[in-house]
Amino acid sequence: MEYSYENLQDFMNQQKERTARWEGIIKSDPRRAIRVLTSTGFATETIDGDTAWDASHIIENLKKLSDTPKSATWKSLVDAGLFVALCKCATTFRVAYMDGSAAQNITEEQKKAHSKELPSPWYEPLAIICTAALNCTIPPTKMEEKMIEDIKQNWSTVVQRIWSEPCNSLDKDSDASFERAIVAQIVLRLSTVDPSFLEVIFKPEDLTFAVCFRNWVHATAQEDIVLNNSMFLSLLRPKLTSPWKRYLATHPPPASKTILSRMMLGASKDSAAQKKRTPAQAADIVVTAFANHFSNTRLPLTAVRQEVELFDTFWEIAEKELPQFPRAVCKADRFWAALPPIVRRSIRAQKSEDRAIIIRVLKLYTAPMYYTNRAHAEFVDALIYGWVAGGLFDALDEAMDWIIEDVEGQMAVTLIMTTIDGTFPKLSTKTRAALRAQLPRTGAVWKIFKAGLAHGDNSSEGQYMRNHANFLSGDALNPQNPLWRQSASEMLALLGSKARGTSYCSRRGCEKPAEGPRCATGACKQTRYCSQACMKRDTEHLQMCERGWFSIVEQNMMITPSLEAKMTQVAAGGAQSS
Repeated sequence: MEYSYENLQDFMNQQKERTARWEGIIKSDPRRAIRVLTSTGFATETIDGDTAWDASHIIENLKKLSDTPKSATWKSLVDAGLFVALCKCATTFRVAYMDGSAAQNITEEQKKAHSKELPSPWYEPLAIICTAALNCTIPPTKMEEKMIEDIKQNWSTVVQRIWSEPCNSLDKDSDASFERAIVAQIVLRLSTVDPSFLEVIFKPEDLTFAVCFRNWVHATAQEDIVLNNSMFLSLLRPKLTSPWKRYLATHPPPASKTILSRMMLGASKDSAAQKKRTPAQAADIVVTAFANHFSNTRLPLTAVRQEVELFDTFWEIAEKELPQFPRAVCKADRFWAALPPIVRRSIRAQKSEDRAIIIRVLKLYTAPMYYTNRAHAEFVDALIYGWVAGGLFDALDEAMDWIIEDVEGQMAVTLIMTTIDGTFPKLSTKTRAALRAQLPRTGAVWKIFKAGLAHGDNSSEGQYMRNHANFLSGDALNPQNPLWRQSASEMLALLGSKARGTSYCSRRGCEKPAEGPRCATGACKQTRYCSQACMKRDTEHLQMCERGWFSIVEQNMMITPSLEAKMTQVAAGGAQSS
């Protein structure tokens, strides 16, 4: 396909006329058009006297025809080998310049700048293939079966070219998002119409996984994020959501380990010529991509939920097969800073399924928690600092009304607080200072406590003792035990007490010594301020304390060692919820 900096105006002036001429030729002699698309070099002519310069006019007509793929003209083109020709175009089209005095004066920098204004050379043939694929019926017609078969025979060569020459597809501008989405879109549609198409991308030499994952890494918009995500999620977690569920049951895909390695090739370099990144560098790239996508406020919450599912799936595989990935997650402050804004967006959502993302996001904190508690304690300080500096406690404060009504939310809060509490003595000065700045969270403790009162949790001493005994016994923890709600408040209160200690003023945000008055009610034994003024400013504590409830929380905190021990066992993976 040919573009010329010199003759662009002439080309544009003549385009309508030449495109109209080819419209008639395609209808009367479709094989003539195919001969142009499969011709080699710009200096040679076909037997009809046409040259490769005519390809652009044929492509313009094919764009329109692909919208009505049931026409007689379209059927004649398919029979003549249209899709073999389009695949060849996708592998051979180049940006070129006609001979002429003006063309000779164009610098390489100008050529490069001009090429940036054009689609990647392989994109327009693929766009026609994509439109035709989207118009396929299920089951496919005989014509569509031939189309799919022709594409299958040439697909790996096409993606090899895209892998080697991404051209403009990795640019950050919005136009490039369609180029990053198109390979996954074609695969998703064709394999839905004919699942045997999957066998092509399953071949070890095929680079579809690498191209699509590279596109996902660079994705900036809904279309390129969601479409690339969908392809991987459908393969790695078919029971969750997959158009190929039935086919995969009898035609298993490559092992997850194999798919992961081919995906990570896409994160290892941006082009075939680039030096390959180390596994640690590639893992950092993937974590950064997740952070970018989670931070993208233009992404609908349904798409965010899909990204959360992909992260969960990726983590589950990578924890065993790619140790660099969980390490990168633990150290990625930007990743943890991307999660609280999702919680805030979910709070404002009108749909209940969108608000449910609050719990899904909260559970993202638990996978690295188990990872560090089991065998990787060297990363726990960086992990907890990322949580705290990223805004975890502010998000909990704002979303606690929703979190505490969900059993999984209660458990997640308890286990997160337990992880921080259990590692507190080993935390760095920097991380302790960050915790001190964010605690206590008496307002959140009060919300949890009120929820327990409203639900009648532990309404009598006997009931409390029975719940407590059941909670601490055995390895199978019952998520319905109301003590989960109480333990969330107690562990959060305990952590606040530890973070502030006895040396600092009890009001969050104050770094002055606790040399002033104790709590005005006199019931709280561990609450002391730097001054009377600071005590009055601590409205969160006052609201709970004036009702006499904070002293009860303090009393419960006195018997928390057994609770701490049990929670530490669970947080380390020693017990599982039933």
